[in-house]
Amino acid sequence: MKDFNQLASKKLKLEIDVSEPYKLCDFKPAYGLIFEDFILDFDFWGYCDLDIILGNIEKFIDSEKLRKYEIISVREEYLSGFFAIYKNSDKIKYIFKKSKDWEFVLTNEDNFCFDECNWEFYKCLKGISILEIDTEIESMTHVVLKERMFLDSSFNNCSHEFLGYAEFFDLLRVNSNGLYSLNSGKEYILTHLIRLKKFSLFDSPKFNWKNEEIYIDRFGLSNLSEHIEERKLSFMRKKVKFNQEDFFIEKVSNSFYLRSFTSDMVISLRHIYQLLVLFHDNHPITANDLHDSFQDNNDVNKAFLKEQFATIVYWGLSNDYLKLAI
Repeated sequence: MKDFNQLASKKLKLEIDVSEPYKLCDFKPAYGLIFEDFILDFDFWGYCDLDIILGNIEKFIDSEKLRKYEIISVREEYLSGFFAIYKNSDKIKYIFKKSKDWEFVLTNEDNFCFDECNWEFYKCLKGISILEIDTEIESMTHVVLKERMFLDSSFNNCSHEFLGYAEFFDLLRVNSNGLYSLNSGKEYILTHLIRLKKFSLFDSPKFNWKNEEIYIDRFGLSNLSEHIEERKLSFMRKKVKFNQEDFFIEKVSNSFYLRSFTSDMVISLRHIYQLLVLFHDNHPITANDLHDSFQDNNDVNKAFLKEQFATIVYWGLSNDYLKLAI
């Protein structure tokens, strides 16, 4: 980190003092300038997160697309901080400075999600333009959208994140041909395990990635196709019982006097509901079921349920409110 701070301070002409690795996310759009001496012989530069599994990149970003665009995002609603590509030019190298807040963001120890949308994922995913949202700082999504008259950028929804209802129950297969959903047949450039890596029931054993076909679902990674097919059939049999999940989420959200119901809260509530269904799949979920589930004999399930419930409490929701909602 000391070497990064010295280099960033020199290139940005600011006093940079990053102490926590996660803060580096705010610096991603400035990497083209910070690391310019390392990319002199390259036409493009970019970044990606560690919690992604890549498919066939060239099917989505080919030579024609690289000739046409200067910035490429794999989400349509905002600039994707978990995977983005920038043209290696002076124009793009300095474009992050178009944000009126770039110096404040890079010299402040807090993380502002500068590389994406200043944490406004939920509103952006609902179709609200970042330019219509009252944000704390001008993010890179602000910058790129404001500069679209003078900038060739591509925003394309070709990534998978296990976030929506359908995606969360998805089953993916990745091999040398690419990354596919076995439920929808759709191909993706990557899957981002942003939520699953925090899912206590998620298992990620070691594989020989060069030779094996890997299957991915919300419970982990596997190379045993027979096991995965059995799991898929099990999901299909239980699907009817999961249909009440959205009603549960809506009922809970309507019970809280909140300005917005964040995606983190929704994901946690989905996890809670799914576990409650697994515990009590023969009758509707009630407040007593929630209480009984905390007393469940399975320590792993109980620990995860408490973990997700703690997330709800963290966002200001009390036990009593949740019981009322149920």
